[in-house]
Amino acid sequence: EPAEPRISEALSSRSCCSCCCVPGVSDEGHCLSCVRGQADVDCNMDPPDEKPATAAPIEAVLSLKTLVEYLRELVPSLIGGTVGDYSTLLGEDAASKDLTKFIDDSQVFTLVVGRAVKDKEEEEEKDEDGDKDRIQEERVPPLLLSLDAGTVTSKHSAVVFVKRVPVLLRDKDLPSQLRSITFSEGQPFEILHSFMHHAISPFLNSAINAQKAGEKLGVKGIKTAISDLELSLVHLQQDIDIPEISLIIHPTIKQVMSEAIEQGRKPSVEDFNSRIEDVQFMTSVSKCVTRWIREIQKVTRMDRDPSSGTAMQEVSFWLNLERALLSIKDKRDSPEVVMTLDLLKHGKRFHATVGFDSDTGLVKSLETVANYNQLMKEFPLSGLLSASSTDAIRTAIVNIFNHMKKIRNTNYPVARTLKLIQAISSDLSDQLLRVVRSEGLMHISYPDFERVVTGCRKVFQTWDEEDEKFRNTLRDLLKKKRDDTVKTFRRVNPEHKPLQDRLEELSNFRKQHEQLRTVIVRVLKPSGGSSADGLMDADDQSAIEEVNLAYEDAKQADVLDLTEGGLKQWEAAKRRYDERIDGVETRITARLRDQLGKAKNANEMFRIFGKFNALFVRPKIRGAIREYQTQLIQRVKADIETLQEKFKVLYPSTVNAHMSEVRDIPPVSGQIIWARQIDRQLTAYMRRVEDVLGRGWENHVEGQVLKRDGDSFRSKLDTQALFEKWLSDVQARQSGAGGHIFDIEHRRGQESQLYLLVNFHPQIITLSKEVRNLKWLGFRVPLVIVNKALQANHFYPFAVSLKASLRTYQQTIEKLATQPQLRRLVASYHKAIQVRIAEGIGLRWESYRLEAFVQALASSVTIFQEKVDEMLVSSKAIKDAINSLESCPLKLEDLTAVINTIQKVVDDLNLRSYVNLPRFVADVDSEVESKLVKRLSTALHNWVVALENFGKKTDEWDDGTMLSSSASNRGGENGGGKDGEDDGNGNGSG
Repeated sequence: EPAEPRISEALSSRSCCSCCCVPGVSDEGHCLSCVRGQADVDCNMDPPDEKPATAAPIEAVLSLKTLVEYLRELVPSLIGGTVGDYSTLLGEDAASKDLTKFIDDSQVFTLVVGRAVKDKEEEEEKDEDGDKDRIQEERVPPLLLSLDAGTVTSKHSAVVFVKRVPVLLRDKDLPSQLRSITFSEGQPFEILHSFMHHAISPFLNSAINAQKAGEKLGVKGIKTAISDLELSLVHLQQDIDIPEISLIIHPTIKQVMSEAIEQGRKPSVEDFNSRIEDVQFMTSVSKCVTRWIREIQKVTRMDRDPSSGTAMQEVSFWLNLERALLSIKDKRDSPEVVMTLDLLKHGKRFHATVGFDSDTGLVKSLETVANYNQLMKEFPLSGLLSASSTDAIRTAIVNIFNHMKKIRNTNYPVARTLKLIQAISSDLSDQLLRVVRSEGLMHISYPDFERVVTGCRKVFQTWDEEDEKFRNTLRDLLKKKRDDTVKTFRRVNPEHKPLQDRLEELSNFRKQHEQLRTVIVRVLKPSGGSSADGLMDADDQSAIEEVNLAYEDAKQADVLDLTEGGLKQWEAAKRRYDERIDGVETRITARLRDQLGKAKNANEMFRIFGKFNALFVRPKIRGAIREYQTQLIQRVKADIETLQEKFKVLYPSTVNAHMSEVRDIPPVSGQIIWARQIDRQLTAYMRRVEDVLGRGWENHVEGQVLKRDGDSFRSKLDTQALFEKWLSDVQARQSGAGGHIFDIEHRRGQESQLYLLVNFHPQIITLSKEVRNLKWLGFRVPLVIVNKALQANHFYPFAVSLKASLRTYQQTIEKLATQPQLRRLVASYHKAIQVRIAEGIGLRWESYRLEAFVQALASSVTIFQEKVDEMLVSSKAIKDAINSLESCPLKLEDLTAVINTIQKVVDDLNLRSYVNLPRFVADVDSEVESKLVKRLSTALHNWVVALENFGKKTDEWDDGTMLSSSASNRGGENGGGKDGEDDGNGNGSG
């Protein structure tokens, strides 16, 4: 670069030379570097086809005077100092040269103006050393002007200017062409973190949100990188420096050892034989070792209070202390130090050598630090300090407490551990405060506010749970070590408790405001609502606006300022809010009393109270409706008493029990459903109490009585007790489907009889229904009982079929009991059933042949029943036909018709494969023959009587016997008497 202070040839920021990429092209088309006369650089840029852009004249560049005046006025207000000081600085030739270069050199973008600030402690130390002249010379802070930002140190306050354009122009406003940033004296990492956290990171988020670039590729990575950078800067701030110890070797020892090494041999004590007897030399060496001891003790005796500062500082302290001690140990083992100690031992200065190892405590400190660092290494504080959400904070808390369980393997003091927990709690408070503050709790919507507060509550709950578990671990550790240094684990409020209380207070405040606003909007309805709810008028609209304005005023306070000043500010904001709300409450109270006065019944009052009860926390509104509360509370008491009377009637005696039975609901499930219905009614009544008395009704005098009575009544409705009683009964019965499918019961009475039964108790069926219903009701039925129920469900269809088959079989046998002569006809079918039953006697429920057997038995019983029913019908037809022989006319065609009817039935029985039919037919023939013989005998008798009395006088025919016989004879000849009645002497009519 040429040394000219100003470029006068041409300027342009729109094009570059291809040879050196320097912005600005001359009139001839070459870059400015080439125009300046650099002979060793060949410009490889082709001349432009068109005429280049018109070059800016010299007058377009900002003048040096303008920049100097701008800096002289601005810099003192930013970093301090006087205008005169900076005038002197800016007037120097070197400064003018740098400023000119900053103005027109397109490759220089940075200008630093600053002043050095001396620390008072440093000046005091120099004063003690007697360097007063130097202090006097440096009382006027030296000023700094540079084009390199790297010249700024922690001892400087400086302003860094960055150009927005390659060349500063005269016709533009200077602030629009420069960006500036101020670095004050102090810790560099603290300054950088402040810029990143309070300026750069919010600015980036704002830019991303404004451009809706949240979904663009790389945005998430940028946010993560900035968050990691902030965390690293925090770590660097909290890193505790351990002083570097320097063990200064005695010059004579250093010289002798250097000479031995130059001679190519190893130094030894013999090299000092001439000096060991020198008392002055040995005393000076001893003093040197004493200074070493004091220096080492500065490190080995270092300690800090864990409750002061952050947890990261405690972790860094022990890790850095270990590194410092290891460094000291390396120096302790250096040849020069070893030679010094050996020389003292050879000179019998044992008090110095022995004291070096014992007084310094280096070995013990190393052991202690190594033991403690088992806990401190990889301590997961980074997750907490970099967390950007409540969920991340919760995860970090769990990880921290899990890591701290390593204390069981260390000797880290329990008392110090408790202080470390308090420090972690402080870090938690700070980080959670950052997360919550970024949400703007008073400015976000209420659902979002509830989401944030709920997340904070989960964080506090996680802390309490993990803290309690860790304290139990510490108690066990103390018992194991028999350590009496910590007498009690009295719970102290953690450092985040003030933040927790403030968040709860904010939650209550916003909740009450939201309830008030919601009720007002609901009550002061627009036109079109019911007359009971009122109409919106100007006063109603102003009431709603007043509530909103009251909240707008309250949210201006910094609600997360936990200092004493912040507390006063928050209390003042709440007082202003209450004052503005007071008028609104008066209007609400009048509206509430008006609606209660117009209510027609208690249910309407309950509805009105349910609408307004969110506001009963306001003392003014609560006092205005006290008289109505008493009236409605008495109504609720009466309803609860009625419910108790209903419960006194035992469940089996209620209509609900009968309805449950009709609906196939088993007894225990039905009783539980009944009890839950009563419990729901009780809950509804208690909700009415809350509607009447508002939130916190349990603290009300009448509310306490109702709650006590309600809780007592609810304890009697405990369905869990019913369920456990049912469980114990089921387990005691040992009921279940198993064993043989049939059972034989011996019943004693007038005649001892054996009965065949299905070995499937009805309680097993009930058990299956109970399990099904109880699971629907939400009870956890033991697996053993569930398995029994599943087994019962599997066997239930077979059991029902077997019971139906046996019942049908028994009923069919009872039909044949009155007609034993008919059994012969169905003997084969009867025998088939008996064979089936014989097969099933030895069959068990678990048998694989159960299903086939049940189906076969049901088929056999069905066939047997059908055959018996058909046989009984046929037998009745035969019997009716035989009986008709006693009364039918004594004519061949009539008798033949009856006989043919009997024959047809017998033929039908024969076709239906009834067995033993010949014997049955023989019995029928015998009976028919008996009937015909009897009929013939009667007819012959009547003829004999008629012939013997033929020709006698009429009056002799009037005796009873003759008249009866004649009538009977005439009746027989004319079709017989009514229904063929017997005459009592064995002579049938006809």
